Amino acid sequence: LVAPRQRIQITGAPVSPFAKNAPAMLKPAVDAYVGKDYASCEKLVADLIAGGVVGKDDMPTTEYLLRQAREIQASINADLARMQRLCKEGNPAEAKTFVAGLNGILPDGDARLAAIETEIGAAKQSVSTGATNTTGTAVRADVDVVDADDAAKKAEEAAIAADEAAKKAAARTWERLVSELPAGMGKQGDDLKAKPDKASMWKIRIVEDIAQAPAGWAAPSFDDSAWPVTELPVSWRMYHTALLRTTFTVQDKTSYDGLRFFAWLFRQQGIEIHLNGELVAKVNNLEEKTGDVEAELNASALKHLKDGENTLAISTRHNWRWGMLSMKVYNDGFDFNLDARKK
Repeated sequence: LVAPRQRIQITGAPVSPFAKNAPAMLKPAVDAYVGKDYASCEKLVADLIAGGVVGKDDMPTTEYLLRQAREIQASINADLARMQRLCKEGNPAEAKTFVAGLNGILPDGDARLAAIETEIGAAKQSVSTGATNTTGTAVRADVDVVDADDAAKKAEEAAIAADEAAKKAAARTWERLVSELPAGMGKQGDDLKAKPDKASMWKIRIVEDIAQAPAGWAAPSFDDSAWPVTELPVSWRMYHTALLRTTFTVQDKTSYDGLRFFAWLFRQQGIEIHLNGELVAKVNNLEEKTGDVEAELNASALKHLKDGENTLAISTRHNWRWGMLSMKVYNDGFDFNLDARKK
């Protein structure tokens, strides 16, 4: 995962369905995908999942292939719909720029693309007449575009419906599991189902270097009873590393299908995020002025979530003098929020 102005490494990614060591049962679906028959690929994978034949270890790879098949179909439908709109708006030249890309991912002789290419050839580009009205304003004469045939119209309607369905799916709500103080610098998330009214409580220990961290400090079983308690945001001595631990409760982990974090990481380096003792993400090489960072974790991180009490542990090195200049950007230090996406 690459985010603007920062490099984020997400660990624990599932095996690619296109790799040599991918589950053998996915081969027919992968062959369909490579053959550009994405609908068949989607059906084959969905049938495997529905049939209960996919093991726990293979499920992340299987779900990834299903997601890829659905997303490429939604992308194709959206591009086809946009091409038709451009033709109707009198801009077939721009519509034509999509043809090469679609030819690369659609099977030869695809009827939908062929119909739109015919429409592009019949459409006329809107042009300016060069004339002016009495106020000196240029007059534009738009030439009506030839109506698409019934097949093309149906394709556009289907593409628009698929695009709307994809947008609806993307608009699902998130639930905050770990929260900073409401007035913190980090993003709160406009798509949260419910924003907590109080911050999570963290245990914190400061060490000069991560090598000095106690053995097993990120594990749920680690005894942090002697560590001080804090809320986020928090700052600490320059060039030292903070070890942070908090817990949160999950009622039903199967009700979630994604995890993300919002964090204020100004002047933080070497950040490692652990969920129930397992490393799920790293953030490093932030530029000097980078503050808010948002990232969705790989689907594989969900396998470390459990019903009941969960432990989130973070290590991060602070390389800016805390309290400097009496400015909020410096004083607010580090904060972190963890969200789960509702199915």
